[in-house]
Amino acid sequence: MAMDEDITLKNIRKFQEKYNADSSNALAETRIRNWGLAKASLDDDQNGYKFQFTIKLPQKSLRDPKHNSENCSFAFTNVLEDVMHHNSKLELSLSSNFIDFYDKLEKINAFYNDLLCYGRITEELINDLSNRYLTLYQNFYMCRCVVNKYGIVPTNAMPEVSDCYGPAAMLELLRCKIKGDALEVAKLKNRKERQSKRLSLLSEAYNFLAKLIGNPPEEFEYKNQLITPVTFKRTYIKSDLKEFATTTPFDFDNFLETYSRTADLYMVGSEEIRHASFTEIETAIIEQLKQGFSVWISIKRPLVRDDETRVLDDKIYNYHDLLKMSKILSDQALPSNFADNLYYVCITGVLIENDVVQQYLINDGFSRAKKCRGQFIMTPDFLKDHVITLALNRHFLREEMGR
Repeated sequence: MAMDEDITLKNIRKFQEKYNADSSNALAETRIRNWGLAKASLDDDQNGYKFQFTIKLPQKSLRDPKHNSENCSFAFTNVLEDVMHHNSKLELSLSSNFIDFYDKLEKINAFYNDLLCYGRITEELINDLSNRYLTLYQNFYMCRCVVNKYGIVPTNAMPEVSDCYGPAAMLELLRCKIKGDALEVAKLKNRKERQSKRLSLLSEAYNFLAKLIGNPPEEFEYKNQLITPVTFKRTYIKSDLKEFATTTPFDFDNFLETYSRTADLYMVGSEEIRHASFTEIETAIIEQLKQGFSVWISIKRPLVRDDETRVLDDKIYNYHDLLKMSKILSDQALPSNFADNLYYVCITGVLIENDVVQQYLINDGFSRAKKCRGQFIMTPDFLKDHVITLALNRHFLREEMGR
């Protein structure tokens, strides 16, 4: 075993000498102090992008900054609205909050189902399971399972939460409640008593979520008649969205090793995952946009989403050169589990010049700025370096891509 070593004053003097020997370090330090990290890293020469697109979905509604819950299902409802428009010619805003509610309830139920598989329930087990199940994370397949089971409603039937909602605080409070409840379950030795307690605690969890997120309607008025969320979904969206396949550009073994950590939280069945090259993915994106459907994608969360430049591109914010740090690309981050911090957006447009994709338009439900209203430009390089998965229509993918 290696011996622990302290930092000595001699070490510090050498660090300082090396730092002072390079004049660019002091310059970077001054720029960051005066301007802040983001502006100090900004390369103005790179920001020549304009919001011009060859293909752009015309019917997309933009996220109101005051309705920013930071839930992942907003990107999913973008696709859902496109499917509804394609099938039924309706242009309605659908409630991502409705999906968020039932996602959390299903995760709580999955937590208890897993917990009750153990005869001896320890504090360590409770902590591990609560961290696994109770997350803000919702991938495309999870959202699809929720909608297939519970249906969907327009936002006027279940409004989005306000910007002061506080998703991180909500999640922490929920984990605290579930952990305390689980300790009560641990005191019960009889399995029948534990099952009975589980139903009681699920009811309490429902009340907890309803107060914070809103109480989802059993039925609502639409076109002068009452309709349930499931009937609304079957009538106006129709399909179970199986035509959209989770697609990745990465090696399957590395991809599944990481992705499987969250793929079986509460779903029935297994998610179909396909592999495709970036060239094939780019072609499928274009074809899907031409047909009027957004492209849901999961990407590594960027260090900054600047509301002024409104561009997602690593070349604009040159953190790595400014701070002299190594760059971890997606193909390195995925197998090493460095790509935990994902977020979800939809591609809703593309600029093509001389048969080459120049930039993508994305809808981002996380933006708080009135100016951009959640619309950003994303460069092809950013897509290649940060994309993890895409929900692509199987009609635009070769059959041999599947596995």
